[in-house]
Amino acid sequence: MWEIYAYQNADSLFGVFNAAAAIHASGDYMSAVAAVAFCGFVAALIAYAFAPEKLQGWKWLGTVLLVFSILILPRATVGIVDKTGGAPVKVVANVPFGMVMLGSITSTIGHTLTGLFETAFQTIPGPGALPSELTYEKNGLMFGNRLIRSTSKVTFQDPNFRTDLINFIHN
Repeated sequence: MWEIYAYQNADSLFGVFNAAAAIHASGDYMSAVAAVAFCGFVAALIAYAFAPEKLQGWKWLGTVLLVFSILILPRATVGIVDKTGGAPVKVVANVPFGMVMLGSITSTIGHTLTGLFETAFQTIPGPGALPSELTYEKNGLMFGNRLIRSTSKVTFQDPNFRTDLINFIHN
């Protein structure tokens, strides 16, 4: 099973993958793909009739068959993991392999980079460290909102610095 990591949009991804599985499982979709492939093959044959030295039709047919048989025809199961909540993994079966593979690879790279950056910024010494409760992995898109709310509660002990900062912001 392939995994896709979500940050507060697991329900949307679940709907998208369910829709893709339903569309690709329908007979109408397969009929439409067959019609498009037939029209493309006829167009390639006509082009071949006018310019036989180019022989683009066979390359086109090979490409269509290769892409369709590797990325669209095989089915895979995907698990959508919500990293910000305690929701269980949402599993969708019979999703086209190409869609699952691309989504899983990009999601895994993003998830790995998110963890790497949050680990790196939490180890900054002093007051510049990122608090663990404000991490993107735990809060998702609310990271900025909580950061702004936390910033508004900051107070400065030195009254001269506070006055200078207020004057700087107003100018």
